[in-house]
Amino acid sequence: MRPELREKILQAAKTQNYHVPMSIAGMKVIVAASASAMIDYQRNQFTAFVLEGMRERAEVLGLSLTTKAISSAEDEIQMLEDAAGDPEIAGVLMLTIDEDEMLVPARAFNKPVLLVNGDDPLMRLSSIAPHNRAAAALATRHLKSLGHSRILFLSRPGRRTILRRLEGWRDEIEPTSGVDWRDLVVDATDWTPEAAIDAVRRYVEEKGSAFTAVLAAGDSLAAGAIFGLRALGLSVPGDVSVMGIDGLPQSDFLDPPLTTVQIPDA
Repeated sequence: MRPELREKILQAAKTQNYHVPMSIAGMKVIVAASASAMIDYQRNQFTAFVLEGMRERAEVLGLSLTTKAISSAEDEIQMLEDAAGDPEIAGVLMLTIDEDEMLVPARAFNKPVLLVNGDDPLMRLSSIAPHNRAAAALATRHLKSLGHSRILFLSRPGRRTILRRLEGWRDEIEPTSGVDWRDLVVDATDWTPEAAIDAVRRYVEEKGSAFTAVLAAGDSLAAGAIFGLRALGLSVPGDVSVMGIDGLPQSDFLDPPLTTVQIPDA
């Protein structure tokens, strides 16, 4: 290839934020995660398992991972500015971050950025994440195969990956439930079992118990749904079936063990 043509192609790639593959063995990669994901194991166990898988892979590749907890766009901008001036840093992995305001600075960064367990609605940033929509659709089809049609979706709104799970449930439930899908959504205020207990109790008090199954957007919420339903005098799985999405280890210790969709975390 002529030198002038090669330079023209490289300049075009740089303009489009495309990074030429290179060997990164011996270099550093920053793993930037939301502060809550880094310090709150109860609410973000899945993130912790993903991080462990990333560390194992980095060791195989000869990379050094540096973790950074960021709680605001300002924290992110400072982190990116520091990384931009460090020649030993190959790029940034943004773990469990997909809030719109947090993606804006990353789109302008001059080194590779990869979203892990997230996605960019503008498709400017590359991403890798489980197919959350398909996972929720699979779970819903399983419940429908058992004869359920009025299936509640218990969620903690806010993250785009969780929205994908709601979409997968809605894809399967909307044509068959006979009601507006919005009337079957139960929003918890947090990712804890306690928040799920409160959400289920509130839903039953306001709308009754004319449902036979609950699909939770995460296993911790599913555990809370089981406890909450039993506190209301309903049998699980006798009166109501409960299913989760994540496949966290502690799900095996529930009584009965939780049926859940296993999401790859490494």
